[in-house]
Amino acid sequence: MKSYYSPKFTELSAWRATALICKSIVESVAHKLIRRRKRVRDQVKSDYDQGEWREQLSAHSWVAARDLKSYVIPDDQRTIVATVEGRLASISVQDYYEYRTNCIADVLRTYANDSEQLYEIGSGAGRNLFALALVGQWPKLRGLELSPTGMEVTRLAAARFGLSGVSAGPIDLLEPESAGFAELKDATVFSFYCLEQLPAHTEAVLTALLRAGVKRVIHMEPGAEMLSFYSLKDLATISYIWRQHYLNDIVSVAKQLEEKGLIRILAAKRLWFAPTLRNTPTLVVWEPVNG
Repeated sequence: MKSYYSPKFTELSAWRATALICKSIVESVAHKLIRRRKRVRDQVKSDYDQGEWREQLSAHSWVAARDLKSYVIPDDQRTIVATVEGRLASISVQDYYEYRTNCIADVLRTYANDSEQLYEIGSGAGRNLFALALVGQWPKLRGLELSPTGMEVTRLAAARFGLSGVSAGPIDLLEPESAGFAELKDATVFSFYCLEQLPAHTEAVLTALLRAGVKRVIHMEPGAEMLSFYSLKDLATISYIWRQHYLNDIVSVAKQLEEKGLIRILAAKRLWFAPTLRNTPTLVVWEPVNG
């Protein structure tokens, strides 16, 4: 797949961007005060295993897709407001998901270029695995996931497109003895908006990955640690993370492990894309000191 670094989009005017950001902040604060969501395993199961991924399994959208590209990048010309190259922009769904695919692939080219196989923890229904299969740089893509529904969607879609190199298996990130960890010896692992679902367990998950003997880990996770309270746009993300009770300590936990001499951090920086005006990912890349 040809890299797509120049997405077609129209940057929002300053007044419209400000209005949308302020609306998002007010909604997040009001939602938090009314619902006070606490993200625990049952909440995740409800939202995903029995929610979004159950809907995908029922829809069988891979059957209707004419090929892998149309499955990963739907021919959908509806316009959304997204974060593109750090700017709020009006962009079609199709253009955004082509841009997103290449943003993720570009990160992995930079930090996992020498790997023939990538493992994704918390792979869900396999969206990222199929996007990377479309890119074609990594022959083997393995997703490890808690949800049986997500794994079943991945299995069926991989079979539909003849992707023998794409597979999924089980892992419980909160159980260090989970069979999935045994697969990660000397592996290059990535996560994408996965640990956000386990806000109270960041250190436990990173420690379990260390014990599994990983080669390198690439996290693309949202968080407020590198955001500024003086930026109105950043406040939209900060308030949203607070509202959803999402992860907010990936950078500090990694630094604590580095200070203990357990890992070395290769990168910690912001990324600049999201399908909304908020919740852009933070990139944290690390490897064991004995790796």
